Amino acid sequence: MVTAPLNLVVIYASDIEASRRFYTACGLAFVRERHGRGPVHHAAELPGGTVLELYPRRGGPPTRTRLGLAVADIDRVLRSLAAAGCDAGTAAGDGGGFTVRDPDGNAVELVEPRDQ
Repeated sequence: MVTAPLNLVVIYASDIEASRRFYTACGLAFVRERHGRGPVHHAAELPGGTVLELYPRRGGPPTRTRLGLAVADIDRVLRSLAAAGCDAGTAAGDGGGFTVRDPDGNAVELVEPRDQ
Protein backbone atom coordinates (compact mmCIF):
# COMPACT_ATOMS: atom_id res chain seq x y z
CA MET A 1 0.00 0.00 0.00
CA VAL A 2 1.29 3.44 -0.92
CA THR A 3 1.59 5.62 2.17
CA ALA A 4 2.56 8.96 0.62
CA PRO A 5 1.92 10.94 -2.57
CA LEU A 6 4.07 10.37 -5.63
CA ASN A 7 7.54 11.62 -4.70
CA LEU A 8 9.66 11.34 -7.86
CA VAL A 9 9.20 11.67 -11.62
CA VAL A 10 12.22 11.27 -13.92
CA ILE A 11 12.20 12.41 -17.53
CA TYR A 12 15.04 11.22 -19.74
CA ALA A 13 15.70 14.04 -22.19
CA SER A 14 17.68 14.07 -25.42
CA ASP A 15 18.78 17.64 -24.58
CA ILE A 16 18.45 18.30 -20.84
CA GLU A 17 19.29 22.00 -21.21
CA ALA A 18 16.45 22.52 -23.71
CA SER A 19 14.15 20.55 -21.42
CA ARG A 20 15.28 22.59 -18.42
CA ARG A 21 14.45 25.81 -20.30
CA PHE A 22 11.01 24.44 -21.22
CA TYR A 23 10.09 23.32 -17.70
CA THR A 24 11.55 26.53 -16.23
CA ALA A 25 9.22 28.49 -18.53
CA CYS A 26 6.39 26.37 -17.06
CA GLY A 27 7.32 27.75 -13.64
CA LEU A 28 9.67 25.12 -12.17
CA ALA A 29 12.95 26.07 -10.47
CA PHE A 30 15.77 23.59 -11.02
CA VAL A 31 19.03 22.89 -9.26
CA ARG A 32 21.92 21.11 -10.94
CA GLU A 33 22.82 17.83 -9.25
CA ARG A 34 25.16 14.90 -9.59
CA HIS A 35 25.16 11.85 -7.35
CA GLY A 36 28.47 10.00 -7.17
CA ARG A 37 29.58 9.02 -10.66
CA GLY A 38 26.10 9.46 -12.12
CA PRO A 39 25.32 12.00 -14.81
CA VAL A 40 24.72 15.67 -14.19
CA HIS A 41 20.99 16.28 -14.09
CA HIS A 42 18.45 18.89 -12.97
CA ALA A 43 15.92 18.55 -10.14
CA ALA A 44 12.92 20.67 -9.19
CA GLU A 45 10.76 20.22 -6.12
CA LEU A 46 7.06 20.81 -6.74
CA PRO A 47 4.55 21.91 -4.11
CA GLY A 48 3.75 18.91 -1.95
CA GLY A 49 7.29 17.54 -2.19
CA THR A 50 7.23 15.68 -5.52
CA VAL A 51 10.58 15.99 -7.30
CA LEU A 52 10.83 16.22 -11.10
CA GLU A 53 14.27 15.26 -12.42
CA LEU A 54 15.65 15.72 -15.91
CA TYR A 55 18.33 13.20 -16.85
CA PRO A 56 20.20 12.86 -20.13
CA ARG A 57 18.79 10.09 -22.30
CA ARG A 58 21.53 7.71 -23.38
CA GLY A 59 20.31 5.97 -26.50
CA GLY A 60 17.15 4.01 -26.95
CA PRO A 61 13.84 5.30 -28.16
CA PRO A 62 12.28 8.33 -26.49
CA THR A 63 9.62 7.71 -23.91
CA ARG A 64 6.16 9.18 -24.20
CA THR A 65 5.18 10.78 -20.93
CA ARG A 66 2.13 12.90 -20.18
CA LEU A 67 2.32 15.24 -17.20
CA GLY A 68 -0.23 17.59 -15.72
CA LEU A 69 0.85 20.80 -14.02
CA ALA A 70 -1.42 23.17 -12.13
CA VAL A 71 -0.19 26.72 -12.73
CA ALA A 72 -1.36 30.01 -11.24
CA ASP A 73 -1.56 31.83 -14.60
CA ILE A 74 -1.73 29.84 -17.85
CA ASP A 75 -1.42 32.96 -20.02
CA ARG A 76 1.81 33.94 -18.27
CA VAL A 77 3.22 30.43 -18.73
CA LEU A 78 2.29 30.42 -22.42
CA ARG A 79 4.02 33.79 -22.87
CA SER A 80 7.11 32.45 -21.06
CA LEU A 81 7.14 29.38 -23.30
CA ALA A 82 6.84 31.51 -26.44
CA ALA A 83 9.62 33.84 -25.23
CA ALA A 84 11.83 30.78 -24.65
CA GLY A 85 11.10 29.56 -28.19
CA CYS A 86 9.04 26.60 -26.97
CA ASP A 87 5.78 25.06 -28.14
CA ALA A 88 2.96 27.56 -27.58
CA GLY A 89 0.43 24.78 -27.01
CA THR A 90 -3.10 23.99 -28.07
CA ALA A 91 -6.29 24.39 -26.11
CA ALA A 92 -7.37 21.30 -24.19
CA GLY A 93 -10.59 19.69 -25.35
CA ASP A 94 -12.69 20.87 -22.41
CA GLY A 95 -11.52 24.49 -22.57
CA GLY A 96 -9.94 24.16 -19.13
CA GLY A 97 -6.29 24.35 -20.07
CA PHE A 98 -3.61 23.94 -22.68
CA THR A 99 -1.50 21.00 -23.77
CA VAL A 100 2.09 21.82 -24.71
CA ARG A 101 4.95 19.56 -25.79
CA ASP A 102 8.40 19.53 -24.27
CA PRO A 103 11.46 19.33 -26.56
CA ASP A 104 11.17 15.50 -26.67
CA GLY A 105 7.47 15.55 -27.53
CA ASN A 106 6.14 14.68 -24.07
CA ALA A 107 2.70 16.18 -23.49
CA VAL A 108 2.37 18.61 -20.59
CA GLU A 109 -1.15 19.65 -19.69
CA LEU A 110 -1.36 23.06 -18.04
CA VAL A 111 -4.42 23.86 -15.95
CA GLU A 112 -5.33 26.59 -13.52
CA PRO A 113 -6.74 25.41 -10.19
CA ARG A 114 -10.52 25.77 -10.24
CA ASP A 115 -10.64 27.79 -7.01
CA GLN A 116 -8.84 30.76 -8.62
